Amino acid sequence: MAGNFYGGDVAQLRRLAKDLAGGANRLDLLGQQLSSMVSTSPWKGHDGDRFRSDWTSTHLKVLKSASDGLESASKALLTNADQQDKASNSGVVETVRPGAPGGSGSANGSPAVQELTDKLSGMTTEERDAYLQSEEFRLWVRQSQDNADAAKGLLDGLVDSGEMTPTGPDGRMNGYGEFLKQYWAESAMREAGLDPLQWDPSLGVDHNREDIYKVYAYYAELYKNDPRMEWIGMANQVGPTFIAGFEDIAFLHDMAAEGKDVVPILAGGDPAKRAALTALANFSTEELKYYEETFLSMQKEIFSDIASQHYAFQHGGFAEIERMNAANAVPPRMLEAWTNIESVPPYSTPDGYHSLTSDQKLALQQASYNMADQEQNYVIANDYDNIRNRPTGQAFTAAMTLVGNPSIEGAKSYYEQFPMMEPYFDLGRFPPGGVEVHLGNISDREDRWALLEQDTLFAYEDWLHGEADPYGVMTEPMPNRVEEYRMVPKEVRDAMGAR
Repeated sequence: MAGNFYGGDVAQLRRLAKDLAGGANRLDLLGQQLSSMVSTSPWKGHDGDRFRSDWTSTHLKVLKSASDGLESASKALLTNADQQDKASNSGVVETVRPGAPGGSGSANGSPAVQELTDKLSGMTTEERDAYLQSEEFRLWVRQSQDNADAAKGLLDGLVDSGEMTPTGPDGRMNGYGEFLKQYWAESAMREAGLDPLQWDPSLGVDHNREDIYKVYAYYAELYKNDPRMEWIGMANQVGPTFIAGFEDIAFLHDMAAEGKDVVPILAGGDPAKRAALTALANFSTEELKYYEETFLSMQKEIFSDIASQHYAFQHGGFAEIERMNAANAVPPRMLEAWTNIESVPPYSTPDGYHSLTSDQKLALQQASYNMADQEQNYVIANDYDNIRNRPTGQAFTAAMTLVGNPSIEGAKSYYEQFPMMEPYFDLGRFPPGGVEVHLGNISDREDRWALLEQDTLFAYEDWLHGEADPYGVMTEPMPNRVEEYRMVPKEVRDAMGAR
């Protein structure tokens, strides 16, 4: 055998495969960066729109094709290296390759990559999946973006090379799919200025107040970066009402905890609203704390589920949505929403919408519909059900429905859209004050969706495409926007020395 060497140097093959994978990653990153620059370019007019369309339909695909070619070559080299190993070592093959091509993760060979590689090496398929679903792994990912990126690159590579399946044997989401959801949610949090280790709804409004405001400010930035993503702009617009609810519940909770009685100074105004606020003020501290924490949790659930997909789409393109779909981490209604958005040529300013065809406009409208459906009927539906089913739930949600007003311009409240009597008279807006009676309850899934489907979505579309500067409205000081929708009057809060 001496003097006769057949095959390749395994170490060199792996190093070359690693370099090719790194080149593929760099091309992918370059494509993402250029796409962001092109979509947000101030270049207006027909030529600008045509270039953006050409970039998406042609130039970006050329980059992606080159990246795919490098990745395929890397995989071929790794396959050859494996075969050489088998020939030289009687079939002993690495379980995990540090040089496996990744998606958007850190550079191969980083300490975080090596740490995870060492952890996974030698595990069976079942052991690896159990580890990816363990609290130990989730905490390791949550500790830093470097850890998260390292896991993303390594696990994507294992799936792409066929060493790991994107779903479990039954087709359901496995540890890899759960990781993808965590990765994009917590990466989005960090970009929004949120610390995944500190955002804790169980600690109440005072602990989370700064983060509450950051969430809706981030929604405005996501919309600005890609105005095709209309639902995220609606989420920003709904923010003031949601935050006002947080703040009012927190106020009543604090007053109840201190043994203060706010009922005497809630006199005046519409008698039905006063009665609703009085009922809320008389809830126990325990009950008010439950509602406060639940609504804060609902905000985080929406961010983690839907807003994180917006971040993934902006930073990884439709390919990342497809990757999550393959892992069963994106439900069909959301895949349809992203497919519709992807079908519309990017435009950098809201004015670009008016140059779209009717079919393209309809695609964006359907995307917003699907996302609203995901939010209301799936993400937070159980939370509302749990609220309504509590002993105080009916009274609490009836008060919310009565007192709350929509923060989208032109949208109707429950009593306006579903009056109890016809013809409708808005007695609460004329002396001597009246009772705003209505049908429906915000906690009831069918009632909530009926208002959105019949009025809110249309009102938002009308506002968005009729407003000269929707982003400017979205970024107006949130405290001022919130104040318009507080249930507890400012004079009551001032008298109590509270916010």
